[in-house]
Amino acid sequence: MALFSEADLEFTPEEMEFFGEDEVITVIPSIHLPSTDSSLICIGGEWGPFRPNFPVEVPLWLALALQKKKCCRIEIPAWMHVQNLEGMPLGTRSADAAPLSAYEFL
Repeated sequence: MALFSEADLEFTPEEMEFFGEDEVITVIPSIHLPSTDSSLICIGGEWGPFRPNFPVEVPLWLALALQKKKCCRIEIPAWMHVQNLEGMPLGTRSADAAPLSAYEFL
């Protein structure tokens, strides 16, 4: 007897959104944090340093919160550039295409 059925391995759209919010993306901060090392310490980890116009990688949820307060600019991931998307008609990819997000396959 199997521990999990195929139905148990399917995710709802809400679960997919939750998992996707932990995807790490690049932002360009427009702020400098007043802490010693300019980092932001959260439950999920330490992010930064945040210095104006220097790229930093943060999870999507943090990038969206910073963008909402007009504290950063979100960089488009490489897999979302037009050149990479045009090269993938109907789900096909070339070998030299940019790596895709891990959540594309969930």
